[in-house]
Amino acid sequence: SCPLAMTAAWCAISQGRPADAYRWSQAAFGAAQEDWQANLHRSALEAGLALLLSTSGTLSYERSAVLAGQAMRSLPVDHPALPYAQVMTGWMQVLGGARDIGLTNLTQAAQLARSRGLLGTEVEASGLLATALLSRGDYSGAESLVATALRTWSQGGISHFLAAGAVIAGPAALVAARDGQAELARAQLARVHEAVTMFGPILPWLAVTHECFAAAAHALLGDKEQAGRHLASAVESAAAAPESTVLNDLLRAARTTVEGESRLAALSPAERRVFERLLTRATLREIAEELFVSPETVKTQTSSIYRKMGAASRRELQELGDRLRASPGSGP
Repeated sequence: SCPLAMTAAWCAISQGRPADAYRWSQAAFGAAQEDWQANLHRSALEAGLALLLSTSGTLSYERSAVLAGQAMRSLPVDHPALPYAQVMTGWMQVLGGARDIGLTNLTQAAQLARSRGLLGTEVEASGLLATALLSRGDYSGAESLVATALRTWSQGGISHFLAAGAVIAGPAALVAARDGQAELARAQLARVHEAVTMFGPILPWLAVTHECFAAAAHALLGDKEQAGRHLASAVESAAAAPESTVLNDLLRAARTTVEGESRLAALSPAERRVFERLLTRATLREIAEELFVSPETVKTQTSSIYRKMGAASRRELQELGDRLRASPGSGP
């Protein structure tokens, strides 16, 4: 039975059971009529199969976006899967390089899910939207989305919806680490581990995004060993996933955060204060006056900062500082 097999596949996906998801997906596609992809308007069954295939991670992001978009347009306007179809359309567009239209679809999907009381889908849409914003350095926009999604998750009675919790965990861990909320960050990092274990085999892109977020979050929390381990896992996951500018941006940002935080950790408190002022236009004498130390002290500390940060000049040091500030979740 194609409908029963498809239902079983969706249940397995939502519960993070990759082997069962693959088995039931294959059963559903095998039991479907051969011309189902050419007749998505025939019934919600064909549209559901298209969504299942676009979610599977076996297609390119561009092809998945097209297929999910066709499913979205084929579903009746009152169908409960319509918001999810728009979520998948938007996210695959983002991964495939059509970031602006993808962001629009994700925003609309979150609003549609909220209006229909589909809180799990709303959290998923918000989590993916936050991920997309973080990939381009929009920390403030992502922070607001994460806060709203976490409230919905904790107060909406949907903690059993594992997929939604998995999607929001990565952005939430990074945002909490950046805000200095260590306890919340560690709680979300535990969920990140569960998310990658459960959903990584089903959703290859999630393994990349969440390993990137975990690497940056651990770096900000001062755990260099864990940060390095997650960064290595992110690189490995990215190599196994289809090419995506967004995933590359997140990987680059995670690497910058991990390496930058490692260098910053080597600075003494006094050197850290000088470093922050070296990123401005203040002269060494002006920095000395502001910190109530001698110019010679500032000069000595500046030389030490250059050595520890691997910079040959103040301009190079400022460029490094700019990269750290632009990195999602990082900054001196």
